[in-house]
Amino acid sequence: MSNTSSEDFEKVDPSSHSPTEDSNDKDQWQSETEDKHNETDLLTERMSKAAANAPKNKQEFYLASHAIFVQVERLRKQLRSRSSNISLPSTFQLSKNEKSALANYAKDYTSLVYAYLDHVINADNDSEDKAHFQNLARLLDLTERVCFSQEDGDSMISELRDWLNFNWPLDVSTACGTDTVQRDPDDDELVIVEHSDISNKSDDNMEGRKKDHWRLIQRLLLRGNIKQAIYLLESQMPKCTSSMQGHLVRFISLLKAMPCISTKVTPRQETAWSEWISKRKMEHEEFLRLKTEDDDQVDTLYNIIHGDKHTITQSGTLLESFIGTMIYCDPFQNAKQLGDLANLVNAHVDCDNVTAASFYILTHNWDQAFISYDDYWLQTHLGHLLITSGLLDHGDDSQDTILAEMDQESCTGPVQSITHVFAQMITTEYDMWSEAIDYIESCDVNREYWAANILDKRTVSSDIPHLKKMLKYCEDRGLSRSRRIMDLKIAKKYDGNGDQSNAIIHYALAKDIVAVDQVAERILKRYLKEGILDPVSRVGGDIKSTMMQSKHYAFLVQYTHLKDLLEDKKYNDAALLSKQLLQSPDVPNGYEMRLLLDLLPVLEASNDVVIFDQKDTLNLIRLLQHISHQDPSSSARLKQCLSMNLANALLASS
Repeated sequence: MSNTSSEDFEKVDPSSHSPTEDSNDKDQWQSETEDKHNETDLLTERMSKAAANAPKNKQEFYLASHAIFVQVERLRKQLRSRSSNISLPSTFQLSKNEKSALANYAKDYTSLVYAYLDHVINADNDSEDKAHFQNLARLLDLTERVCFSQEDGDSMISELRDWLNFNWPLDVSTACGTDTVQRDPDDDELVIVEHSDISNKSDDNMEGRKKDHWRLIQRLLLRGNIKQAIYLLESQMPKCTSSMQGHLVRFISLLKAMPCISTKVTPRQETAWSEWISKRKMEHEEFLRLKTEDDDQVDTLYNIIHGDKHTITQSGTLLESFIGTMIYCDPFQNAKQLGDLANLVNAHVDCDNVTAASFYILTHNWDQAFISYDDYWLQTHLGHLLITSGLLDHGDDSQDTILAEMDQESCTGPVQSITHVFAQMITTEYDMWSEAIDYIESCDVNREYWAANILDKRTVSSDIPHLKKMLKYCEDRGLSRSRRIMDLKIAKKYDGNGDQSNAIIHYALAKDIVAVDQVAERILKRYLKEGILDPVSRVGGDIKSTMMQSKHYAFLVQYTHLKDLLEDKKYNDAALLSKQLLQSPDVPNGYEMRLLLDLLPVLEASNDVVIFDQKDTLNLIRLLQHISHQDPSSSARLKQCLSMNLANALLASS
């Protein structure tokens, strides 16, 4: 469970902590024990540690929550590997260590929100921001108590009572009148706190103040704040009729005899509670026998502790009614049984979204809880934690969907969809693209598609070093589609900078054959126009196979090799390669003449050694006749060399 020292929460009623079983001589629900002081010390220590590392802005808050998310996701993947089904019911059982880890992660989230809330309050930030994180803290604190801090079979009354009193403390001053309240300065039970549910009343409206007084007592009983209720009842007794005073004395005596309900339920507690139930019934029957028409307020109080559904739901807020029903109807209910109480409590139609979400958390109706409090951060992180714990359906259809096409979006659960939206938000607002990818990777079926979309939007203005960093990130995580998108963007950057060689490599890595072909074609055209041949990257393996699917690139590679052979005067090899290129149907425009001109050194060398035989020479002459108009001046020299080569070939064959 989690607390904070914010202005709205600092005046916390210490009586909200659970009592111990050994308080037989006192009011067992409120007695202060050494255990309660120890619990307070632990809470204070926890809050101090959280405050020391509190985020100073929203981006730091998001970064801190991301760090917790990554740890939870690592555990989720471990658990998933043990399960043959990705949807509930899970086929794995959580070990003790895994349960402990999840409890710690829940505590980390709650502590983080409280710490940042404390910073927001101290920094005097926007009141809406303060209210928002205050609500997040309330909901996370409740979820931690209900789902992660208890063992199976533990009673939930102490936890829920503490939570409600801590987050929505009641103000006893308006009902009693602060001038008349007398209390021991060492008694921390009756701390006066602000509470929006109690409106200010004018001093001349005495009747209204009386109603507020009884209303407050009713709500204190629903919350299990018995000592406070007794204090107010005793302060009210002098103003009551003698008949009502007698009823109140017996009622107060009954409250003081009420046994404690600690977290660990024992047979002794169950026996004590059963005996008190019998006493409660006898006292109620006696009251009904003696009551008059002026005793309606006492009648209401008896109905509350007697567990009357109608009275309970009419006497307090939705959450007070829920806890009151637990206390007086079945105080030994554990977390798994809370949903059964939903049928006993009428949800208030007009309650605020935080109250509604709290009610649905209590009843484990997670879909309605997330709908009631529509917050992307909460839905992402709490939803993910619940999925990892096996409390919420993951949302993926089957294992087969993991192999879904990367170029299409698959149907998935609401938590995954919200996580995608949250990832987009932190990328847009804070450039947290790597963190966004981590969030998206928690959705197995759409991780490729969503990650690629985020990176596609993120990299518009990025430079090459940054793009390569992102590329490495994608490679390390096996995000194939995202990796291709990054390669494509890097290729376009190189292409725009005039680095054709690296552009071709990254276009090929991106599987963009059309782009590879276009760049190779530009290189070949530039050589014809300017005589500058850009170097070709020396690559192998799959990337080379991809490149060679481009007809222009394949020709460029062979032509570059031809130039190297000619430079090294390897004329026989050059002649063979030239013949192959000229016979190819994919010779680019203008390169038939270029190849013939490149052959001049070979033809001139054939005066001593025959390189082209008669048939090959005749084919070259026929080709020259068809393309001589492209370069008339060079054609004459070529014709002369070919004629000489033909004569030598005829002599050699005779």
